[in-house]
Amino acid sequence: MAENASQLLPLWNTSRIPPLTERQRLTFNTWFGLSMGITLAGSGLLILLLVSAVRRENSRSGSRILLLHLMSTQLLLCGLLFPIHFITSYLALIRRNPTISCSSFAFIHTSTTFAQNWSQALIAVNRFVAIGLPHHYRSWVSRRTLAAMIVAPWVTGFAITLPVYFGIGGDFTMNKAYGSCFAKVNGPYLTVWFALGNYVPLALTGVLYISLFVKLAGRKRVISVHAVPAVGNDEKGPRLTQTQRRHIAIARMLVVSVVCNGICLVPAPVITSFFPNVFARNGMVQLWLVKTMVMCGYAASPVIFLIMSSDYQKEVRRVLCGLYNSIMRPEIGNLRSSAVIYSLPLRAPVFVNESIPRAVPLTVFRVAESN
Repeated sequence: MAENASQLLPLWNTSRIPPLTERQRLTFNTWFGLSMGITLAGSGLLILLLVSAVRRENSRSGSRILLLHLMSTQLLLCGLLFPIHFITSYLALIRRNPTISCSSFAFIHTSTTFAQNWSQALIAVNRFVAIGLPHHYRSWVSRRTLAAMIVAPWVTGFAITLPVYFGIGGDFTMNKAYGSCFAKVNGPYLTVWFALGNYVPLALTGVLYISLFVKLAGRKRVISVHAVPAVGNDEKGPRLTQTQRRHIAIARMLVVSVVCNGICLVPAPVITSFFPNVFARNGMVQLWLVKTMVMCGYAASPVIFLIMSSDYQKEVRRVLCGLYNSIMRPEIGNLRSSAVIYSLPLRAPVFVNESIPRAVPLTVFRVAESN
């Protein structure tokens, strides 16, 4: 998240720094340990989900590609950029001097954050078309459209952040007390910064999902009024197809993820705008809300995906079982690879080599299969 205004990160008087007390050291270690633990757990789950998603047969479908891109962006934030934030802040808190190119790092981090926000918005557009306008969905999952929906968030994120990187409307600076690189945006560009980077994509996402589920609720009422008994079935029809149910399940999963992300993201800018003295009085509250809590929104996404998607659960279970067998029971992998031929239907003799006579009885293969 991009912070604003220097009051977010008040500078300490570094000319006379008192030594750390035991309580301060315990507070700093607790914050750093919990923050790094959460980011490592979230990154591990995101990697597991990415591997599972790539292994799926329909991983190249439109929604799957956009989900892969979203999870990759969240992995970049949760697994790389936020840990760098935590390390630099911790080094500053324990009176070490962190060395980092502040303007370059803050530019990449802020651009990635904005790109993640717009990726969520474009996935919401994809879900709205898939469920609300299914007849137009095919044109929205063409290669050209999918490529544009992947590139557009990054172009938007970099376009918003680039002026500040060159000193137009603000600049990136570092607070030495907290080891934090942040954007100090002033003047009219402050509204553009927050609006285009955070509020517009989040508002667009919310409006699309609310409109979608309102439309689904109205459609359900119409179906219940005009439903007729299905032939040979006591239940009422018509029913949703399997594809429609899958689209709705993905949309619900994404809605919960967006809500969780918003809950973790909103407190910091609200306190910055309306209660700036809170951060000025207690620097640790600032670290928990501006850094750790925002990162928790990205780390919670894979947990939500696993809880709400049976497909992800099956694929993750399959990946974990395969990993366990390859490490702890490697003979199972060898047995499976050597027994592939015996899993074929025994309708006719199976010849591994042309030198094997064609009159080999099928009992030979049955004996080998039993071994």
